[in-house]
This record gives sequence, C-alpha cells and structure tokens, in this order.
Amino acid sequence: MTAYSGKFTPLVMIFTAFLFGAIADKFGFHPAIGAYFAGLFLREEYFVIEVDNVLRSHKRDGEFVINHLAYTIFGPIFFVELGTKLIFDYHVLFDILPAVFVLFVAVLVFQVLSAAFAARYTGGYAWHQSCYGRTWNAWTC
Repeated sequence: MTAYSGKFTPLVMIFTAFLFGAIADKFGFHPAIGAYFAGLFLREEYFVIEVDNVLRSHKRDGEFVINHLAYTIFGPIFFVELGTKLIFDYHVLFDILPAVFVLFVAVLVFQVLSAAFAARYTGGYAWHQSCYGRTWNAWTC
C-alpha cells in the first residue's frame, strides 16, 4: 500500500522536478533540462503495476495541479527569465537579415508545396484543388 494512497502525488511530482532541475543546474545545464528529464522519469507505465480507479483519480488530480502550476506560475516565470537574457545588437541583426529572409521564403514555399503534395497524394485531390483552395486563390501550382 502506498503512503496516504497517493494523495501527495502532485507534491512528489513537483519535488522530483525541482530535484532534477537542481541536479541539472549543478552540472551546468539549464534547470528546465532537469525538469524535462523528471517528466520522462515520472511516466505512469514505469511504476504502475495494478491500476484501479483510485490511482486513475490521483493521476488526474496530479495532472490538473501540475498543468495549472506550469501554465500560471512556472511557465511565465521561465519565459520572462529567458527573455531577460536576449541581447539586441543592430549590427548582428543587419548581418543576419538576408539569411532570415531567404529562410523565411524557403519555409513559406516548402510549406505550401508540402501541403499541396499531401493533398494530392494522400487526400486524392486533383492538382488544381490541392494547389489552391477556396480561400487561397492567389497560389497556383
């Protein structure tokens, strides 16, 4: 029998994520890498031998708590902290602008082509239907 029938599952999950994050930080990695590995470590199929409705209930409760904490507290703090490390240098920006433009155009063209090929060969559409739909009349193949 597990301690308190698994009622402290969210707390154990958070503690494990923070512990792995601290270990990752100690080794010179970002703490998010450690928390990611903790998420890999906490997979249900690695630990549960017998699943009953009580364990499923605790799993749902744990996911609810962790998702709310991630989306309301830890996620915004992580992205704000990450954003504070950005450095904008105009010389670098102007140096990479041509490469950014070329990559943008390449991605745009290949996205449209991949969608057209997928519609043609997996969806069975004719070429005129797969190249432009009802809303994108400007694109032709």
